[in-house]
Amino acid sequence: MKIYIKHTTRYRYDHGPIWVIHKAVLTPQDDVSQKVVRWGISVNGGGVQLATKDHFGNHVTLIKSKNKLISITAEGEIETGIKREQYLRVDKKIPVYCYLIPTLLTKPGKNLNRIISKFSKRKGKPENFLNDVSEFIRARVHYQKNTTSSGTSAEEAFSIGAGVCQDHTHIMLSIARALGLPARYVSGYLKLRNKKTQEASHAWGEVFFEGYGWRSFDISTGTAPNQNYVSLARGFDY
Repeated sequence: MKIYIKHTTRYRYDHGPIWVIHKAVLTPQDDVSQKVVRWGISVNGGGVQLATKDHFGNHVTLIKSKNKLISITAEGEIETGIKREQYLRVDKKIPVYCYLIPTLLTKPGKNLNRIISKFSKRKGKPENFLNDVSEFIRARVHYQKNTTSSGTSAEEAFSIGAGVCQDHTHIMLSIARALGLPARYVSGYLKLRNKKTQEASHAWGEVFFEGYGWRSFDISTGTAPNQNYVSLARGFDY
């Protein structure tokens, strides 16, 4: 499947800044299940200073601006549903064990720590573990907009009992890492049926299992990503 994407972000300041640097992680890359047909970033109200890669292997674009209004548009076409190889290899960017380190957004607190052990016997089988964790999270943390923010931690969202895909993914990362399973955050897009214009991007997780490799799973939908998904970037958390 070929998916066309146009993603525009606009910033408006009350007063023109002396200058500001925007770090845009808006460029997908070839993967085991996707191929970049064409892609580009255009800026109105600023200019690209540097295009490089970070330690995760993500494409990063630095944009400098001193205007009150800046518009950044990422646009292109991605071919999905490609099956090049089994996703068994370990990335050569950073060691896989680094994905065991808890972050401020994924460190479990007293409420999450109470339930983590219930999944310990399931972690040997990827499909069982991911399905069970996803079902549990969706039952305890209902999908609801405007209840959390980009700074809400996994523990906070779990305690609130509501959140969005970012919160679901952070809770999954928290559980997996506490059980000794390396896990990482994936940002990208999900093509929704019969909806051309979408208000937000999407997020899901990947867990590394010995002998199986990285396995992707969308906690919010309870499914493994398919041809309707386009990945943008990976990291320790949002």
